[in-house]
Amino acid sequence: MLGNAFEIHGHRGCRGLLPENTLIGFTKAIEIGITALELDIVLSKDDQVVISHEGYFHPNFCLRPDGSDIEPNEKIWLYDLDYNEIRTYDCGSKANPAFTQQLAKPSFKPTLQMLIDMIDGLALEKEISLNIEVKIEYDDQHKSRVSREIFAEKILEVLQLNNYEPKCLIQSFDQEILRIINKKQPDIQIGLLNDQLKTAKKCISDLGFLPSYYNPYYKLVTPKMINNLHQRDIKIVPWTVNKKQEMKRLIQMGVDGIITDYPDVLVGLVAENRT
Repeated sequence: MLGNAFEIHGHRGCRGLLPENTLIGFTKAIEIGITALELDIVLSKDDQVVISHEGYFHPNFCLRPDGSDIEPNEKIWLYDLDYNEIRTYDCGSKANPAFTQQLAKPSFKPTLQMLIDMIDGLALEKEISLNIEVKIEYDDQHKSRVSREIFAEKILEVLQLNNYEPKCLIQSFDQEILRIINKKQPDIQIGLLNDQLKTAKKCISDLGFLPSYYNPYYKLVTPKMINNLHQRDIKIVPWTVNKKQEMKRLIQMGVDGIITDYPDVLVGLVAENRT
């Protein structure tokens, strides 16, 4: 279960080491010793819950089915493709230039069901939780590219089918999708993301209910924020923390966990603190 000890969330698997949001990246993160896999989801044209940070194929690290590059300003939207088309794109052979340690390996964007099947097939000794970020993207008229109601139904359908609700945290910057999910399934843990200078109190007030987690950009975290959240029984797991010194500072400050692209570094640091 989430929250029983210090939480190590592998950001998009282990993005610093292997292609993001891929089965090979998630497998590696589990081997490293994470307690939770952080991942992002979008919805395909045929309503499959697909693991992807963007609602399109990012040209920096995705290739067309024929192996050719995607133009820098081109947007091939996943929302417009059935999953059998999405799977033919390679989002691993072209290493992300922002992560020099990342090992390039042919990879495709899996579905949430595929990830669950993979985890269940590993017969792990310890339970792995999922920190699922719901991505809502907008068209030129600032309308959501997918129905939030349908998206919420499809997410919960997958989790309920696999009895994964107790193993999950669902987080988002989009407060409306969180309200819909909370109304449909009040027992599921909700995480409120924030990257702005609004106070935690204001963000939670706007949400309209108490989330299980408040997960801000790490530079916004203060001792006062942590104390106030803990007084309301809300956990705090900031993102995305990649430098060891920042990890140390936040651990000492009292956060409940950390989201990182380098879970190997954080696992080592937590082990040091336990000795």
